[in-house]
Amino acid sequence: MWTKANLIGAHPALDFLNTVADTGKTRDVNLLLSPGDFLSWLEFCGLDSEILVDPIPTHEELADLVRFREIAYQALVSTLEESKQESRNLPRYECYLKSALQRATFCVREQHFTWRASNEPGHHILDSIVLQFYDLLQSTDVARIRQCERCSWLFINSGRGRGRRWCNMATCGNRHKVEAHRERKTKPPKPAPPA
Repeated sequence: MWTKANLIGAHPALDFLNTVADTGKTRDVNLLLSPGDFLSWLEFCGLDSEILVDPIPTHEELADLVRFREIAYQALVSTLEESKQESRNLPRYECYLKSALQRATFCVREQHFTWRASNEPGHHILDSIVLQFYDLLQSTDVARIRQCERCSWLFINSGRGRGRRWCNMATCGNRHKVEAHRERKTKPPKPAPPA
């Protein structure tokens, strides 16, 4: 089910936000339909040993993970778009973050200070994902987060200048090229200038 194309975010938090499939900005197709889907995603990303201290998440826990994913996505996108109107999802994201931090412990990991999710059953998986997102927002990479011009996927732009425009050139980039070509072919020719 998962391929390298699912890991274009360059950060686990962005890859989690990208666990939807669509060809536009709708986010209609959820790829985390069952706890098994989430577990296979964790394993594919290499996060299973870090996040799976709980037993398999329940359907209710998975629903909460998906709810958080959409709240975090909306909060981040409103920030990227520099919307003058604050996202209504920002306070909702804040609630998830405050709850996770209240249960977390402060530690040193890979030579920097960070928060480790609580091992409390029923909280560890969601808190781990929330804290991954928090870690991203505290990093210097946050200034380089971009959204694909065609779909809703997010990634860290490592190019110079404007850099990357698409999540994947083979999918969204090619779709854009095909549509632009069709549009050019269907446009009526410009009238000749008067003589």
